[in-house]
Amino acid sequence: MSSPANLDQIVVEATAMQVIMGDLAANYQNALSTILRAAKNGVDLVILPELAITGYAVGDEFEITELLKENKRAVDMLIESTKHLDIAVACGYVDYDEKVTGHDGRLRRYNSAVVFQRG
Repeated sequence: MSSPANLDQIVVEATAMQVIMGDLAANYQNALSTILRAAKNGVDLVILPELAITGYAVGDEFEITELLKENKRAVDMLIESTKHLDIAVACGYVDYDEKVTGHDGRLRRYNSAVVFQRG
């Protein structure tokens, strides 16, 4: 991490890690490995891909509430697993609000990103 005396320069890595559609466990492991490697290499901010946890879904994949819950749990696990590191992380995932539905009555989902550092 850049020292306070050197705030004029930070190291940013935008990564194109492998994301496997629907394989949240593999995507979590790939994301964690990417973050750990970047931290070891002195990166200050690593930017993971859009939908890094779920991969891109086709059709009604995101209608599966359990998939959405697992997706949020995976993000929480990434935050917990990296809270000892100085690196900042931007991670794409699917957010949702169980209390909000769209005009079609389906659960409202959001293509989102979370940024975290030290939990």
